[in-house]
This record gives sequence, C-alpha cells and structure tokens, in this order.
Amino acid sequence: MACTAATAALSDLFTAYLTSGRAPRASADLARALADAGYRLEAAVVSGAAGATVDLPGSVWHGRRLWSGSRLPDAAGAGDVWLDTCQLSPMLLVPRDAADAANLYAWIDTRPIHRWQYATFLAMAAFAPRPVQLDPPLTLLDPTRLLRGSATEPVTDLTPDEARLCANWFAKAVCTLFAWHVAHTFLPETARWALWQTPAREWAGGYAEGLELAVSSTTIEQDPALEAEADDWPPEAERMLFGEWAHAPGTTFRTCVLVPLGLLPEPGEDGAWHLPRRLVSRAPR
Repeated sequence: MACTAATAALSDLFTAYLTSGRAPRASADLARALADAGYRLEAAVVSGAAGATVDLPGSVWHGRRLWSGSRLPDAAGAGDVWLDTCQLSPMLLVPRDAADAANLYAWIDTRPIHRWQYATFLAMAAFAPRPVQLDPPLTLLDPTRLLRGSATEPVTDLTPDEARLCANWFAKAVCTLFAWHVAHTFLPETARWALWQTPAREWAGGYAEGLELAVSSTTIEQDPALEAEADDWPPEAERMLFGEWAHAPGTTFRTCVLVPLGLLPEPGEDGAWHLPRRLVSRAPR
C-alpha cells in the first residue's frame, strides 16, 4: 500500500493544523496524534504545554534551551533547540566555529523529514508548469514511491530535487555538507551521532552541474573531490556523488536554515530548468 492509514491520518491532521492557522481544535487534535505516535516534544509545543527547556529525559537534547514558533528566534544561542511550529521538526543552532559560539551559522533539523510531513507537502504545495527540453526519467513527486512505508519513519527513495522542493516549501534548504561538518565539530560525540538515524544517508545539496551530494555517518569526513576525480565510482554504499535524477534506496534528507540568510522569501524563478514544475507556494506561517 503506497500511503498507509497512519500516514494519511497524521498528515491530514497536520494539514488541518496548517490550513486553520493553528486553530485550537486543530492544534489539540494534532497534539494528541503526535503524542500517540511518540513525538513528545512536538506534541508539547503544539498543545502549548512545552516549557523553556527541552523535556525529553534520556535524550541528548534534554535540558537544552527551547524556543518555539513559526519565526526564527532572535535571542537564541549555540546549542539551543527551536521547534518550528510550521514544519514541526526540532532544529539545533550550531556556530560556524566551535571555538567561537557567538558566530552562529545554521539551524539544523535533529531528525530527517518523516513521511507524514512529506505527505502534507505533497497535499498542500502549489506548482506552475514549466517547459523542459527533456522529460524526467521518472514521475516526480509520486506518492506511490515516496509515501510507501511507515508514517513515522524518514521519507526515502526521493531524488535530490524532491528533497529540495519540500525543504523550500518549508522556506528552508536541504542540509548541506558544510552544515553537517560544523555540527560535527561543535557537538559532543554522543549528540553528534544522535543526529544520524536509520537510514543513515542523506542528500546534502549540489556539488557540480549534474552532480548531487549525499552524506552518511561513514562518509561525513570524506572529501567528495577525491571521488569526483577518481577513474571509477566506488560501491554505491560508499558513494557521495550521484546524478540529479538518482533516488538511491534508503536516502533521505533534513532541512537547515543559514542564520545570515534566514527563512527563504516567497518563491520566484528557481533556475531548476530541468524540472517540468516550479514551486510557487510556501507552507503557511
């Protein structure tokens, strides 16, 4: 079954929450469903019960200062957590240099995008047609491919563009390799590896024309330039570079917000001329 009942139920409640402007009834319904599904922090924020710190005993994020809302917090510091009430993903603020915590660089999701979030993107995002020279070699944004599996697991088997479009709809970018590097440098080892979940490979932005980066817990320290200059591709499990239409099994994504740039403005021309559809909306904030 392409889209499970659980995916549809959680996604429908998330959609109602966003389209209602986070109305009390819609928020209460979504908070109950999130709590039942194990999203304790997200449920607490949506219900209005969250405090000033992350209350997740046993989690590496427990006790960190917590911010919530649909806009970036102005007074946050390195190591703080922001629960974006539009995307409903906890984000961690990391500095550009671990030795200079005041030099803030990016907010990074603490987990990948899950299928119920992606299903709401598919249901709500608006697109405009665009002529292309060549049709894509697969059906883009196909729910039968993208929503197959548990609602509460990362969305996988998506192309880099399918990851980018969803991130952009939430007014964010796909988490880049450099953002991963600064997070690894800043975080203690236990928190660093808590970022990696199964599946452990994620899209990480573009590398060069026609090539996209994917990073995993085993390739995070590698230099993709060595792969680009090699005569032969390494085995797929060890690869970092893929073609723009690749949808490598088990590859997911998460979002980030670069502090100097902030949330993305309303969509315009995106330069992705190979895509037959252009994103023309953002998630309601």
